[in-house]
Amino acid sequence: MNLKKCLAKYLFFYFLTFLPVAVANNNIEVILKNEKLSNSDLNAVKGILSKNPKETLKSFLSIVKDEKYPDRSRWLSLILIGRAMGKKSAPLMIKYLSHPHWMIRSAAIKSLKSLKVAKPVLEYKKLLTDKSYILREQALETISALKIKSLGLDVLKMLGDQTNYISTKKGRRPSEVVKKVISTLSILKVKESIPMLKKIREKKTYSTLSTHIDEALKKI
Repeated sequence: MNLKKCLAKYLFFYFLTFLPVAVANNNIEVILKNEKLSNSDLNAVKGILSKNPKETLKSFLSIVKDEKYPDRSRWLSLILIGRAMGKKSAPLMIKYLSHPHWMIRSAAIKSLKSLKVAKPVLEYKKLLTDKSYILREQALETISALKIKSLGLDVLKMLGDQTNYISTKKGRRPSEVVKKVISTLSILKVKESIPMLKKIREKKTYSTLSTHIDEALKKI
């Protein structure tokens, strides 16, 4: 399981199963200040949201903006804003694609993908060179899922971006991002990528991806 999937699993399940805390006062801010949240905490948050959505959404937004809260609570708050508001939250999510903290950017693009918002093409393009590998992978997944073919050539350029490769004692090797790039090229059917894929197929650096490349070439 790659790093991004591990993180997603961790954020959704792992940190929600430890150290239950009292939530008798039903205060969103109090609950989300906890470093670790229990299932009862999450249920309490959802309950408060359903009873008083307007004020709860305001609380979520203030938590996202407040660095005093745990990163995970800020991430969760933005996710819940997206789920509660639906596509009405799109402008806010697009804004947060440029947030300094990678976890907030991650929550924003995750929400946009779920909402099937393909509009912010330039923002998605920018994330292809994000300093976080996780965001690069999320951007590729979003582009694939929403079939944003206008970014096909930008995805192709990622094969030549050396920051998508990892230095080892035996030389540079492709990261998981490169594997995701190849998958995205096949999904978008970027025919311009065929010569490049055939070329790297013969290189030792890509030996671990040979089967993956062959499958991509067949689909394109």
